[in-house]
Amino acid sequence: CTRDEREIQSFITFMSAAGGALMLSDKFSLLDEGDIDKIRALFPINKVPAKPLDLFERDIPSVLYYGERNGLDMYALFNWENCRDTLTVNWKEEKCVKCYYSGEVTKNVKEFSLTLEPHQSEIIYVAKDETAFNKLGKSIMPIK
Repeated sequence: CTRDEREIQSFITFMSAAGGALMLSDKFSLLDEGDIDKIRALFPINKVPAKPLDLFERDIPSVLYYGERNGLDMYALFNWENCRDTLTVNWKEEKCVKCYYSGEVTKNVKEFSLTLEPHQSEIIYVAKDETAFNKLGKSIMPIK
C-alpha cells in the first residue's frame, strides 16, 4: 500500500459517505487486526449518500452532510489539498460536536472549524447535548 494513514482514513470516510454498495478489494490475509477494524467500522453500511454542502465553493466538495442518523446530524470533512486547510460548519443554535477519529468533543458552539492536514478527513456528529453521543460505538454509523 502506498497510501499513508491519513489517506487510508480518508478512503474509509469516503466509502462511508458514498452510501450504497461497499466493495473491498483488499486481500484479507495481508491485513492486520487494525486494518480489519477499519473495515468493520463501515458496518452497518450507510445506505444514503452524503450531500455536498460546498458544491460551488471548491473544485472538489469538502463538506458532506449525511443527514440525521439516529438522532445525530453527521458530516464528513475532507481536505483534498496538498496543504493544511480549515473547514467550517455552521448552525443557527448552539450544538455539541464529536469527532469520530480523534474522539474530541466540543460543547455549545454555533460554528465548528477543523484544520486538517493534507489528504486528511474527519467525521463529525452534531447534537443538542453530548448525551446523544452515547449512541456511538466503534462503527461510523450510529447504531440504534
